[in-house]
Amino acid sequence: MKSAISEIGDEQFTFCQNCEQNIERYYYDGDPEQLPMWTDWYVSTK
Repeated sequence: MKSAISEIGDEQFTFCQNCEQNIERYYYDGDPEQLPMWTDWYVSTK
C-alpha cells in the first residue's frame, strides 16, 4: 500500500497485504560503481 508507507531517515516501512507481514526497504548508496537506489522490499525483523 503506497499510501501507507512511512519513511524514517533512509528507511521505509509498510504492511504487505499479500503476506500479512510488516515489510521495509532502505536507501543503499554504499557501492561507488552503482547509483544510489532503494533496495527490494523484505519482511521486517523489527
